[in-house]
Amino acid sequence: MKLLTFSLTVILIASFLLVGVTASEYDPWLDSNYDGNIDIFDIVRLATIYGSMGTPINTTQLLLDLNASIQDLQNQINAMLDDVSDLESRCRIIPNGDFEKGIALMAENDIIDWNYELTVHAGDPPLASDFYIVDTHYCNRFQSLYTYLTTESVPPFPGDAHVSQYLSTEQPAFTTADYVTLWVGGYGYTTSSRYDNHVTLQLTDGTGTYSVTLRLNRWETNYNYFDETELGNDGNTWYRYTREIPSYLDKSNLTVTIQHHQASWDLTTTSSWFYLDNIYFSDANGNPVP
Repeated sequence: MKLLTFSLTVILIASFLLVGVTASEYDPWLDSNYDGNIDIFDIVRLATIYGSMGTPINTTQLLLDLNASIQDLQNQINAMLDDVSDLESRCRIIPNGDFEKGIALMAENDIIDWNYELTVHAGDPPLASDFYIVDTHYCNRFQSLYTYLTTESVPPFPGDAHVSQYLSTEQPAFTTADYVTLWVGGYGYTTSSRYDNHVTLQLTDGTGTYSVTLRLNRWETNYNYFDETELGNDGNTWYRYTREIPSYLDKSNLTVTIQHHQASWDLTTTSSWFYLDNIYFSDANGNPVP
């Protein structure tokens, strides 16, 4: 068999030489040993398997399938890169958490990196409301946020006037921290036969929500669950509230909201106000953590 193969090879070479056939353009599909040169070694390799049989391969389809797989892989990579870019575009700190961006008297929807909402839960709209940046009170640096609400209970008795101002981060943030901290100062309110005002911290990841009231002043009860007090840069007392981020929330997609609620009953009018400063992710002791 080997002798026959060798004889066929010699005959083929001799035929090419006799008729003076000029070599064609290089065809990589015929380069059986992939050395970039179609020569006697490729012919011998082919001659040695002359007459063998097997299942043919559709090389065109293989290339199409390979190209489709590569494209699918590229699409997956692009999607992953988009996810990474989305995460990197979010801040590991709460944007403008110290309210230093912008200038004093910047109000409501003009407050940078935050969304504002006024909600009337029951009764009439507030008799008075304020929500703006101030430079007269500040825990850290030079500015804070001032919020003020007055509700009026109107007939029929008892009136039930309930209003809230909400401040929410404009875009979700992500963090590796386990806690979130905020500082409140200058809290004040008026009283009546029945009244209610409180400040609440809310966290949401788009699916789950965590809500905790930090301070409440009501005709029947009062509490202020702060962690520590500190003199701010303005020389006034500020209260620190540090709360643990629940494990059921996705910390890569957190929206932080502060609620100022004001209510009055019995056809009375009451008010409440406070300053808000320094909202950030932290450890259990209120130290900033990204």
